[in-house]
Amino acid sequence: MGSALEGSNPSARTNHFLHVAARHAGRTRSAAPAVRGRGRNCEEERCRVKTTLERLERSRVSLEIELGPERVEEALERAYRKVVRRVTIPGFRKGKVPRRILELRLGPEVLYDDAIEDLVSTAYAEAIKETAVVPVAPPDVDVLEFEPGKGMRFKAEVDVRPEVKLGEYRGLKGKRPYRPVTEERVDGVLQELREMQAELVESEHDQVREGDYVLVDYEGTVDGRPFAGGAAKGATVVAGDQPAGYGFEAQLVGLRRGETRELTVQFPTEGIREDLAGKEAVFRVTVHQIKERRLPELDDEFARDVSDKETLEELRADIRARLEEDAEKEADSALRDDLLRQVVDASEVEIPASMEEHELGHVLQEFAEMLARQGFTLEEYLKHENQTLDQLKERFRPDAARRVKTRLVLDALAEAAGIEVSEEEVAKRIDEIVARNAASSDALRRYLEEPEQKESLRASLRVRKTLDHLVSLSEVETVEVPEEAPADDEASEVAAASSEDEASTTEKASGEEAAQG
Repeated sequence: MGSALEGSNPSARTNHFLHVAARHAGRTRSAAPAVRGRGRNCEEERCRVKTTLERLERSRVSLEIELGPERVEEALERAYRKVVRRVTIPGFRKGKVPRRILELRLGPEVLYDDAIEDLVSTAYAEAIKETAVVPVAPPDVDVLEFEPGKGMRFKAEVDVRPEVKLGEYRGLKGKRPYRPVTEERVDGVLQELREMQAELVESEHDQVREGDYVLVDYEGTVDGRPFAGGAAKGATVVAGDQPAGYGFEAQLVGLRRGETRELTVQFPTEGIREDLAGKEAVFRVTVHQIKERRLPELDDEFARDVSDKETLEELRADIRARLEEDAEKEADSALRDDLLRQVVDASEVEIPASMEEHELGHVLQEFAEMLARQGFTLEEYLKHENQTLDQLKERFRPDAARRVKTRLVLDALAEAAGIEVSEEEVAKRIDEIVARNAASSDALRRYLEEPEQKESLRASLRVRKTLDHLVSLSEVETVEVPEEAPADDEASEVAAASSEDEASTTEKASGEEAAQG
C-alpha cells in the first residue's frame, strides 16, 4: 500500500499558505504577542530577525525580513510534529513516523507549507514590533527565499497608520448659528400634536372633498384584464393628489356617497411595476363612506391628554423650553462642525488605500440601506441612473476619503491634547443612556457593557472631549439665523468621525431585547 497524507494535498496547500500567513499576520498589532517557536538551543542573536524597512506611497511600507537557518530548522521541526499526526505510512503507527522516514517517503517539501506559515506569522510580528509601525490592514506577503540550512527571506507590504500633519487649531474663528425660538415654532409643535390626536368622523357633507378619508371598493383593469394588486373591498384612501397611490385618488373629489364611477389612470413609466409601467388603467370605484379628520380643541384638557402638564400655558412653556434646548444643541453642533472642517482642511495626511476602500464600503452600505427604506434596491437604482457600481464608487470616493481624514485628524488632535476617557466616564455615559430608556434598561445595560460597545462609547466620548477642547481654544461668535433659514441636513463630520452613533446603539440593544422576548 502507498502512503497518504490524510486530509491534505501538499501541492494544493502550497498555493494557499501565503494567504493564510497574511491573514494571521494581519491580526498583529505593534504590541506583538510573545513570539512562539524559539527553541532553548537557539541563541537570541542568531535567532533575531533582520528587518529592512522601505516607505512607499500612501502610508504603505515594505518590510524585507530575513531569518537564519536556526529559525528555519525549528519551524520545520514544529511542522513535522503537526504533519506526522496526519500521515499514514505502512509499518508505522500514526504519529510515530520518524522525521527522516517521513521526508524520504513524502519529500522534505511536505513540511514547507506549515513551516513557512509559522515563520511568516511570527517573524512579521517581530518586525512590526521592531519597526514600531502600526498596520491598518493585513499584509501582502511574498516569500523571496526559503532553503533549509540557509534561512528564509520574505517581503511584507502593508498599509500603516499614517502620520497627520495638523493644521493650525488654536485661535480659530468659529460661527455659532443660533435660531431663536418664536411663537410660530411653538404653535407649529402644538399643531403637530393636534394632528396626531385627530379622530376620523363621518362627514356631514355628501360629496368627497380634498383630504377626506373615503371608504371604497375598487377594481382595476389594464387592457380589459384585472391585474395583481389592482382590486380591494373596504379600502380607505385619502382623496386628492397622493404620490404613493394608484392615481385615481384625485378623481374621487366630487363623487357622492354610494356613487360608482370608472376612473382612468395613466401609469408612469418609472417607479412602478414593470408590467404596469406606461400603461393606461381603468378603475371601477364605488364610494361607501366619507370621513374627515377632526382636530381636538386647543385647551387645558388637550394639554392633559398629550402631556403631564395641567394647563395649555404649561404645555406651551414646556414646548418652548425643549425647542430652546434643541436650538442650543444645534448651534453647538454647527460650531463644532465649522471648527473641525477648518482643521481638516488645513491638515495633511496620506490616506492608505485600504482605509479608503474600507470606508467606501461603509458609504455604499449606508446608501443601499437608504434606498431600501425607500423601497428600492441598489441594482434598481443603478439601472435607473444608467450607472455601474464602479461609477457609483468613484462618485462616493471623495466622501469616504473625507471621513477617513476627519477621523485621523480627530485622533491626532486628541493625542496632541493628551485626551483620554476613563472607565468612570464610560460608566457614567452608560447610566445616562439607560436612564433615557427605562423600558429596556436591563437588556440595554447588558448590551452597552459588552467590551465592543464600551469601546464604541469610549471612542464617541473621546471625540466629544476633543471637540470641546477645540472649542475652548477658539474665538466663538454666536450669530442669530432667521427663522426661515433651512436646517443644515448634511451629514456632519462630527457624526461621521464617531465610531458608533449612540442612538443606533440603543436601537440595536432594543432589537436584541425584542428578539430575546
